[in-house]
Amino acid sequence: MRSLAILTIGGSALSCGGCFVGPDHLAQAKLTNEHALAESKDHWWAAANAPVMTPHARVAVVEFSVEFVAVKKLGLFGTRPIIDIQDYSFSGGAAHLAGIGREKIILDENALLALPGDLYHSFIDQLAACGLDIISMPTVADVPALSVIDAFEPGESLAGIFLSPTGSDTGRPKEVRIYPAAPLRSLRGDSADINAAAARAADALDADYALRVVVRLGADDGYASIERESHITVIPRSGVLEPLGPPRVYAVRSLLSDGVVADDASFELLTGTVSTINPARYRQEVCTLAEPYLAMGIASIAGLAPPINSAAAGMVRTHPPGFARAPAATGSGAH
Repeated sequence: MRSLAILTIGGSALSCGGCFVGPDHLAQAKLTNEHALAESKDHWWAAANAPVMTPHARVAVVEFSVEFVAVKKLGLFGTRPIIDIQDYSFSGGAAHLAGIGREKIILDENALLALPGDLYHSFIDQLAACGLDIISMPTVADVPALSVIDAFEPGESLAGIFLSPTGSDTGRPKEVRIYPAAPLRSLRGDSADINAAAARAADALDADYALRVVVRLGADDGYASIERESHITVIPRSGVLEPLGPPRVYAVRSLLSDGVVADDASFELLTGTVSTINPARYRQEVCTLAEPYLAMGIASIAGLAPPINSAAAGMVRTHPPGFARAPAATGSGAH
């Protein structure tokens, strides 16, 4: 093992042509009120093609998915490379095969199946607080325009992730599994085809916009993380799409919980660090993180302000494990 560690030092320069700074915890971020949300949103989220939504618009959330980082890799000595090519060097590849720098995150499947619904309701509560009219989830799920699009099975791994050299501030994802907020589905296929189907769905539902939402979750150093690469795509009705794709906002920094969620962590040769996550604490911490994080995403869409009832306004809603929420009605239908 000592000789292997020495070999990896020679490949360390390949692992980091620039590194991310590790993410802040929620308390460090000081997202404590609406002013802080508005001031901080550009630090956490960025926009592509300048999405705009008009207040009081009618909205269909056609996809809401959670991507869970089940396996990730850090650079040597815990670095978080922007581009990680260490695996492609002899010494780095040997270290990777031995499990050095790799982490497997174990979380109960029932928690993973429940989290998308938790976060969906948090998200649409905040949309409704912005004055938007949200079409009910069952109505959206039944629209024929979406049924022609293929979908991932809950818990299916995203293909090709393990080959990408692109890192993150919580480490380079090696296995990412996707879970939908049922009865919505995690849509699979060419993005242009999916977005065109979403525009047709908006037409059929008499909605002004269709939204596709992906929230990436993981764990970092024993804490829950809501992560960069989360995104909200805004698709106008009538198939009017931008040449470079529909407008969207995307997270550029991850945020960590204040509470530890790992029950245990141990190193296994060939596998790496195995972190076992407490499902009840994880679900609680993620729900707490999601409210200010998604509020900043919503506020990054031009025309919308931070939701007035957001958790970051000093009223954090922490949802206990196994909580049951009665869908709140807004506008034309219940969520």
